[in-house]
Amino acid sequence: MFGLFNKKTDDAIWLATARKQIESIRTISEALAQCYLAISKDPVDGWRSGAGQVYLKNFETYRLQYEFIQSIFNEIGSPRSSKELNQIKKNLDTFFAFCFFAFYWGKTHYADASGAPGRRAAYETGIPKKMAVRRVTGNGTKFCNNAGKAVALADAILDKLESS
Repeated sequence: MFGLFNKKTDDAIWLATARKQIESIRTISEALAQCYLAISKDPVDGWRSGAGQVYLKNFETYRLQYEFIQSIFNEIGSPRSSKELNQIKKNLDTFFAFCFFAFYWGKTHYADASGAPGRRAAYETGIPKKMAVRRVTGNGTKFCNNAGKAVALADAILDKLESS
């Protein structure tokens, strides 16, 4: 929500509503962190690892949870006066942006790594293998860049919300 007509909410109500979302934010952050670890270790086969497989197979569930939390914060708007809470809100907005791209690239990476490009990257030779590895690794790198930033922001947000 940008512009002159941002919805403003009383600081105490905003903080109470934000604190109710702590566990959901933590869950999304954990899912992104586990996927990040799996994919950053092995962009081609990382999705097959224990944690990577569990989280990536349920990626849509986490994406829907992220969208629900984002809608709550869009509905309550910004805190009325607290500079600290406004900074948390700005960090949340940035977190949501990184989540958007992390979920996009994570879904793309999972589709490629578990599909035909992933099989070509694992079993082909020559140019088909090279191109498939480049595609799968590129998607994985874009996911990791956004997921890593989202996780770091989530940690900072959770620390601030829990100490406020």
